[in-house]
Amino acid sequence: MSELLIWITNKMGEKFQIICKSTDTVLELKKIIALYRNTDWRRMNLIKNSVYLIDFLTLEDYEINNESCIECVDSLNM
Repeated sequence: MSELLIWITNKMGEKFQIICKSTDTVLELKKIIALYRNTDWRRMNLIKNSVYLIDFLTLEDYEINNESCIECVDSLNM
């Protein structure tokens, strides 16, 4: 288990960093981002290299490394 510094971007041009673990699930990462952005994690999709990330998989599963960049988009569906 290693600690990662992940870049999060969105369509509005915001860019910020989140500290997490490689063993964190995508859902756990969404919840961390939601706290940072003061938004609902259930309305959030995370995308890496044009692939939508699935909640129950880990960052390790997606081979997300330190300094990786993930796009956060708000979903219109709840």
